[in-house]
Amino acid sequence: VDAKVIPPGIDVTEWPLATKTNRPDVRLLYLGAATPIRGFHLALGALAHVDDKRVALTVLARGADETHLAALNRKIADLGLADRVTVYGGWLDRGRLIEEIHVADVVLLPFVLVPSELPVTAMEVIACGTPVIGSDIDGLPSTIGDAGVVVRQGSALSLAEAITEFAKNSQMQLSWRKACFTHRENMLAWEVVVDQWEKVLCDGG
Repeated sequence: VDAKVIPPGIDVTEWPLATKTNRPDVRLLYLGAATPIRGFHLALGALAHVDDKRVALTVLARGADETHLAALNRKIADLGLADRVTVYGGWLDRGRLIEEIHVADVVLLPFVLVPSELPVTAMEVIACGTPVIGSDIDGLPSTIGDAGVVVRQGSALSLAEAITEFAKNSQMQLSWRKACFTHRENMLAWEVVVDQWEKVLCDGG
């Protein structure tokens, strides 16, 4: 049986590209619910193993209410990371989300389990010009490609090593950002994806 591979689409006009420059500090960004399945505890554990104090983490804890935020901040304080981690809860509009992606140097997607074969977040982030450090699971490796790196699933130490290397290696930072531009150029619009599906389903390929 012949198989036809149809890649996912994305509306890049909804995810504007930002030009980044090197700076002394390194800003990590975690997106999504602050839950174990998404690797939130791994992100915190990794940062605790990163000695470079220039590295800080912003957490956009989707849906977190005041009670949950208080619990998260206690955990962060217990790890000695209160001065390096900032957490926002609730629900951010697209504009604010894009602003946070643009100012980040790299986004962490350390999934332990992925709720779908491909977290579209990875494509959206890369389309904005921001590299991704993700876990070696499901569709993340092929999506990230050379616009970041994948680390061993469930390993805070592997994640910490990748963060440390990124923070000290300006050439790596530049290379990953350039790869984001290339990935963006090669992303298919939804109209193209729909056309491919129609061709397969209606014309037999």
